[in-house]
Amino acid sequence: MPDPTKSMLTFMEAGALLMISDHWVRDLSKKGYIPSPIKGRVPLDAAVSGYIKWLKAEDRRSSKTASASKLQELRAQEISLRIAEKTRELIPMDDAVGSIDLIFGTLKSELIGIPARVSRDLLWRKKIEIELDEALNRACDRIEGIRASYELGVDPFASNNGAIALPGSIRKKF
Repeated sequence: MPDPTKSMLTFMEAGALLMISDHWVRDLSKKGYIPSPIKGRVPLDAAVSGYIKWLKAEDRRSSKTASASKLQELRAQEISLRIAEKTRELIPMDDAVGSIDLIFGTLKSELIGIPARVSRDLLWRKKIEIELDEALNRACDRIEGIRASYELGVDPFASNNGAIALPGSIRKKF
């Protein structure tokens, strides 16, 4: 039978044997993989088997695997987004909204002059202005609802007749 004093190691000796630091051996002891030291020493076989248990610990390995998998997914998503942007299948939200604002602002500017060009009758002109203004405001609300849907990550055309209604918020831009 081996001498029990020979099979007891200090944290430093156990670390040297396992090719890890003595601090790491202490951490493994705190985590319960290696039994608590007796007079500053741990059993040789317990140190080795505890270290092997830690290496094989499923929760440690699975969290490491899950982290690696998540990182790989994020990298793949980033690459897909870069490709979509380069092939012009994807544009930044600010560019899309800016384009719509520019087009709609130009259209509104053109339409506002129509009543004066169509009639000299002030009552008739005012009625046309009111109708055009109401139509433009409805279109502004629809554009704002679609923009808000995209910012929320919702398909604006899936429900609610095409958009979330957020009245009046875009009107102030024009």
